[in-house]
Amino acid sequence: MAEITCVLDACSIINLIHIDEDDFLLKKLKGIDFYLCEEVFKEVEGNVFSKLGKASDDGFSIKKRKYEIDETLKFYRRCQVSNDRITHEFKNDFFDHVNRISGYKKKNGEFYSACLALFVSRFKPVQSGSIITTKVFFHTDDAPARDAFRNFFINQQIGHIEDTADLLVLLYRLEDSDTFNEKDLERYLSSLFQEYALEVTLLKRKLKAIREGFSLAQRKKEDLVRNIQDLIYKLDNLDFKSISIHYEYFKRNKKHHSNLWDVVNSYRSVFDLESNTSDLLAKVKMLTKEIPNIYRL
Repeated sequence: MAEITCVLDACSIINLIHIDEDDFLLKKLKGIDFYLCEEVFKEVEGNVFSKLGKASDDGFSIKKRKYEIDETLKFYRRCQVSNDRITHEFKNDFFDHVNRISGYKKKNGEFYSACLALFVSRFKPVQSGSIITTKVFFHTDDAPARDAFRNFFINQQIGHIEDTADLLVLLYRLEDSDTFNEKDLERYLSSLFQEYALEVTLLKRKLKAIREGFSLAQRKKEDLVRNIQDLIYKLDNLDFKSISIHYEYFKRNKKHHSNLWDVVNSYRSVFDLESNTSDLLAKVKMLTKEIPNIYRL
């Protein structure tokens, strides 16, 4: 096993599951030491199947794929670290303390993943039975979470925050060319790009259909028209900066526009692409071009 420690977020695990239909990547993951928190596993269980209905109308293939995913989840379930385990070592007020020192007010999967990363960086058990300190890679495709926790990871000297594309490159770098070659990495990066782009395309298509079906009264609501048109324009141009403004607008007005809110909320992963510091889709393209320049032993 490589001396590399990772914490995985729900969005990264879900994306890995959907691009890895032959368990190729799952076998590679077993070569690194990685963890996930119990909230993340709950999020994975609750969301990993939602894409199946979006991607195919073939009931038999969906049923088969659901069975395969259920089997994969058994592996991830074994890698959980419970909140009780953390508070047993770090006292009951640990999570409240991290709330204060991180400045992050939500208690979601990203928050508990950051807590787990801090815990593992200070309290990693090893086979000898002793405890060591280590640096941790936290992999998440939630760009707002990466931005929010970046300084926390630096200040606490936890390690690095990266995304699923970085994890794919790491798994590639750790293997030799016979077990994970350039074509393999190119294929998985391409599949990852398609996972991101598919959600964007489907959301955009549904928003356009709703806009075209607006009643006369809806067309007269300037803020409604502006928000849906601006969001469609940004999705058309793969511009994810500040798209959470539109998400929050539809959330605030869900009683009046429930159909819009249902659509927007079902594609929450698209809004996770928002970032002021990076463009995940552009990054995947860049990494694909750089594959021949990745140094391997």
